Amino acid sequence: MRGTEFLHLEATQTQLLASIKTESNLSTFGFMFRNVNFWFFAIVICVSLWSCRKELPNGGKPFYLEISDPEVSSSTTTGSALHNISDVWVQAGPKNLGVYSTPASIPVLTDTGTYTVVLQAGIKNNGTTTDRKPYPFYASQVLQIAFTDSQKISIKPRFEYVASTRVALNEGFESGNAFTSAMTVVSGTPDVLEGTGSGLLQPGPSSTVEAVSATYSISTASIVYVEMNYKNDVPMTVGIESNEAGTTVRVDKVTLFPKLSWGKVYIEFTPQLRQLTSGSYRFYIKAINTDSSSAAKVFVDNFKVLYL
Repeated sequence: MRGTEFLHLEATQTQLLASIKTESNLSTFGFMFRNVNFWFFAIVICVSLWSCRKELPNGGKPFYLEISDPEVSSSTTTGSALHNISDVWVQAGPKNLGVYSTPASIPVLTDTGTYTVVLQAGIKNNGTTTDRKPYPFYASQVLQIAFTDSQKISIKPRFEYVASTRVALNEGFESGNAFTSAMTVVSGTPDVLEGTGSGLLQPGPSSTVEAVSATYSISTASIVYVEMNYKNDVPMTVGIESNEAGTTVRVDKVTLFPKLSWGKVYIEFTPQLRQLTSGSYRFYIKAINTDSSSAAKVFVDNFKVLYL
């Protein structure tokens, strides 16, 4: 019996070793097969990427739009051409290139050819740097520009008021004064911005004075802005008022802090016309002097009420 058991044990051992060898060979084959698959797919991907490779437009060399400080062209109806355009919104062909402060050098990566370039005048809405937008009353400038061997293309933007602009008020203080008596007209002094006159509010110590415009009928569906040049040594507030069902309702829109040199602001009243629905509006300027020892001065010029 012991001999038979020994022979049986030896046979079992031989079978086990053969099985291990077979599994080892299969494992080696599987490893090799997986590696072949990996390299096969890697080669396929590389060939595909190479075949899909595209050359960059113009050999990768961008053209540059060199945009200088803009100008505004105006008429006697729209008044002064002084502006405070801070940005240009630029599109070249189908590409929206973004918003740039002027002057600007804007790279354009494209093939040679003639493209339509569109410039829009951008402003700081209500005088705030966080609310920049195209000004709806300046028409876009549309140019046909040939992108050739020259890498730099100079553009001098020149904007005009859109033809559909309607002017409720254009007060330049040259031959009158559309505001109430608190607003006086000064002339012949270094404080006049342009022309012969500018408006002046003079609050005494610890006092507030205001000037109110005439009443203007404007559709509540309109886009409405006030343009204004100003110089002030105390805060000034610009607002709108309306008679709503027999009650005068006022909205202070913006407060402008002291500015010792002339500036310009674009103030949007569109939301207020959606709130005040009478269709008849007055605009006011308040000069606020908190100093108890001296009077103050607030200068205003080229006060415009525009709507579309």
